Order: sequence, then structure tokens, then C-alpha cells
Amino acid sequence: MAKKDIKGSQLGESLFSDRERMELWFAANWKKCVVLTFAVILAAGAAAAWHYFAQKNDAEFREKLGAAKVEEIAGIIAEKPEHPAVPAARLRLANGLLAKGDVKGAKAEFDNLAAAAKAAVALQECGKIGAANCLELLGETQEARKSYQVLADDAANSLPTRAEAGFHAARLLIAAGNNAEAEKMLQKIADLGSAADGAQDIYVNLCRNMLKNFANIKVK
Repeated sequence: MAKKDIKGSQLGESLFSDRERMELWFAANWKKCVVLTFAVILAAGAAAAWHYFAQKNDAEFREKLGAAKVEEIAGIIAEKPEHPAVPAARLRLANGLLAKGDVKGAKAEFDNLAAAAKAAVALQECGKIGAANCLELLGETQEARKSYQVLADDAANSLPTRAEAGFHAARLLIAAGNNAEAEKMLQKIADLGSAADGAQDIYVNLCRNMLKNFANIKVK
């Protein structure tokens, strides 16, 4: 019988099965395998621990903000100004300051909220309309009117925000004796609310009612 020539590179394959070769490899490298296994376990444990503590700290910070008094909110915000819960807390702070009569302080917070790029759009809009309200309360009527008009004319804003801003802009235009511009603004808001979703908006209805009685409006 002719003998089969076996090359040196094939000698291992002819002498051992796959299982035997695996056992030989493990016998030679078991220490490395153990070290690698422990490294993977430690990494997974560290990741799990980090996730747990991150969630715990997040929940504690949210709870701390939610329970804080108005005068405490600013200090807590300073701890984590980029936290996702901060914009809503800032709105509460601004409204709280406004209720206490600190209009300038409230405006500063409304401005910060309006400029918060990571805040929800609805919260940003609250900041914008709030800042305009503060301008009016501070006696800066012309600047307030301009702010209201900008908000009302910006198609990127939601209907409720545009309607509220348009109503206030029209009101200040009438007070300034500019009835023609006021009527245009009221009509613009009334037209915005023609869709079913906007028909019940309180400021849309106010603008419509003002339009109906516009001839009877007198400038003091």
C-alpha cells in the first residue's frame, strides 16, 4: 500500500482531532483566558454600576428640583445647568419670581429659557412670550409690542403662542393709536385659527371678538 505523504504543516491536523487541538491550545493559554474573562466581567459590572448610579443621581436631582422652593431653584440649577429637567424648573422659577414681583429677575429666567437650545419647543416658546410680558410690565411698551409682533409673525411658533402674542400686539397697537395695524394683526390671528385644531384657542376667539366690535373700539 502506498504511504500518504504528510507535510509538516499538516502533521498536527493528522495527529489530533479538532477537540484535542482545542484542549491543547487551552492548556497552553488558560491563564490568558482567565484574565480576559475577569476583565470582561469587571467591565460589565462597572458599566452596570455606572448606569445604576447615573439613574439614581438623575432621579435624585429631579426630585430635588421638584421639591425646591422658588428661592432655592436657582442654586440647584447651578449644580447641573445642562440637566434635561432644568428648563421646566427654570419656567417655574421665572413664574415664581414674577408672582413675587421680581419682574427683572423673571425676565432674565424667561430669556434663559427661550435661549435653551436643548429645551422642548413648548418651553422655549413659554420663555419668549414670558419675556415679552415682562417687558410690558417693566413699562417698555414699544419693545414689548415689537416682541409680540415678532412672535405672532413667526410661522415656526405654535398657534397658541402666535395667537397670544398677536392678541397682545394688537392690544398695544390700539393703545398707541395704530388701529389699522391692530386690525391687520387681529385678522391674521383670526385666520390662523380657522383650522379645527385652533378654533377653540382662547386668544383666537378674543381676536375674533375684537374684530367684530372693532368699530366700537376707542383709543383713550
